[in-house]
Amino acid sequence: MAKPIKTSLIGHQGRTFDVRYRQVGDDSFAFTASEDGTAKLWNIKARRCIATIKHGYTDEVLRSSFIGSPRILATCGADGLAHIWKPKDHPDG
Repeated sequence: MAKPIKTSLIGHQGRTFDVRYRQVGDDSFAFTASEDGTAKLWNIKARRCIATIKHGYTDEVLRSSFIGSPRILATCGADGLAHIWKPKDHPDG
């Protein structure tokens, strides 16, 4: 049985609306969506944000999702837009 992870990921400037978790080998990732208009990809083991998606939304980011692996991400916002992302600064990107 997996050991529960308990940590705080601090970085958004507003409420967090959605969090998705993905385990890849020994690494754990979270992808968050926020009212501050950003989505963030987090390395849970390192407890740091490894990518921030800022552009493309004029309002809140409502949902976040992994597509297959942490290298491909999807978001949708309150402005009605949905986006697929491959963060340039992701270590495996």
